[in-house]
Amino acid sequence: MVVRIVEVAVKPVLVVLGSREPHERRSRAAAAVRYLARHPETDVVVFSGYNGEAEEMLALARTLGLPAGVRVLLEQESQHTYDNAVKTRELLHQHDLDDRVPVVLSCPYHMPRARRTFLTAFRRVDTAVEGRWSLDEARKFVRDELPRIVRHGLRGHVDLGPLSVVLNIVRRCA
Repeated sequence: MVVRIVEVAVKPVLVVLGSREPHERRSRAAAAVRYLARHPETDVVVFSGYNGEAEEMLALARTLGLPAGVRVLLEQESQHTYDNAVKTRELLHQHDLDDRVPVVLSCPYHMPRARRTFLTAFRRVDTAVEGRWSLDEARKFVRDELPRIVRHGLRGHVDLGPLSVVLNIVRRCA
């Protein structure tokens, strides 16, 4: 008996997360255009955000030279990262793109939570970080994002891996 292992190439879909901060939306739209130019195999992009964030990022991406032929999907209902993940999965399903691997694009301080959150909705997630960590972003991560990761992990919205076992024990004892 001969067993053959065949690798199946899975096509990515770029998922650009919105932000309440206008400068972050501009930065993410520009990073999306750069990513798509460097990765022509990515032929679908989802702009995800609430209250006009997705539309604003799409308009800016078009102004900056969104590559022709890229299929654009808008997810306009997400108010937080968990919504981004769940509603993006639903949107991809509606468009028969269930087999795609999301490449989540966000800023450096948000990426650890975004990646872990998307892992609750998808089996596999890749990431594309816009920019580099600055000292201010490192402070923002420690001040804002770490507590959110723990809080969302306790709700089951973030995959905390082995840490989730410890947090569940602590929660039961409290």
